[in-house]
Amino acid sequence: MHGYRYRVVVTGNCNPAATSNAATLSVNPRAITVKANNGSKTYGESYTVGASSTAFSIDATTPMVSGQSIATITTASTGAASSVDAGSYPIVASAAVAGDNTNLDNYAITYSNGTLTVGQATPVVTLTVGGPFTYNGGAQGATVATIKGVNQEELGSVLYTNKVGTATYSSATAPSNAGHYNVAVSFIGNTNYLPASENEDFTI
Repeated sequence: MHGYRYRVVVTGNCNPAATSNAATLSVNPRAITVKANNGSKTYGESYTVGASSTAFSIDATTPMVSGQSIATITTASTGAASSVDAGSYPIVASAAVAGDNTNLDNYAITYSNGTLTVGQATPVVTLTVGGPFTYNGGAQGATVATIKGVNQEELGSVLYTNKVGTATYSSATAPSNAGHYNVAVSFIGNTNYLPASENEDFTI
């Protein structure tokens, strides 16, 4: 029976003094709670939302009648796009579609949000130092020293320092004098990326 009101009339043999009155039987919809599942992704990735989603559950404290079900729901989230910052975003549930042998008019559905967690991405570090180097009067050092993000944007900085000697060398420019050096590429991290670094020694 659906969630409507029904009129009940009692008939049959009864005491002559008895009277018969109409009564109303109300069948209320069964309350259930449908919750979108939690989800996760990394910054730079997209997350699938939309119609025909099976990423949900029904609260065990408010179950459906045995043999009846919800087939799918629609989900939406402001965190679904690949460009959104790392953080937490609601996954909004709506528009339940009945399963086999189920009439959702018999249910009062409450929707509960899930949570989409967008994690920080790990930058790609590339540090290549050629060599061996022999003093030639020109700058010599790393052939590649980069830290790139998911869109190939450069995130890091390069620093050359000398390992020994009385003169201190500290520069983003490769050295030219003979000596023992270290080249480091590093990134302190931000909202969307984890920290990253790499370094290597070399000699001219």
